[in-house]
Amino acid sequence: MRADPAWQEARSLPRTHKAERAAAFSALRKAYGFTEAALHEAVKGPRVGWIAEHLEAVLAQTLASRAYRALNRVCLGKAGRVRFKSRGRGFSSIGNKRQ
Repeated sequence: MRADPAWQEARSLPRTHKAERAAAFSALRKAYGFTEAALHEAVKGPRVGWIAEHLEAVLAQTLASRAYRALNRVCLGKAGRVRFKSRGRGFSSIGNKRQ
């Protein structure tokens, strides 16, 4: 998405034109399917087989939301890169949407 010339055009818009700038970035996000809802749909596929026994739908959506927030921070330039948890380190605790 950031390699698209339309991204550079949207970035070149002055920050004083907030509505135009937001519309340009919104159109790009929609064109590339970069939304939290799209990630929620993407986690439905891998939840089959043995992993479905260990990962319930609500937890999968929570992890997708965390991933979206991390990627969005990179996209907005507020973070350098995403650091994913390794298999060995894992999570100490994970909350889900039911809490």
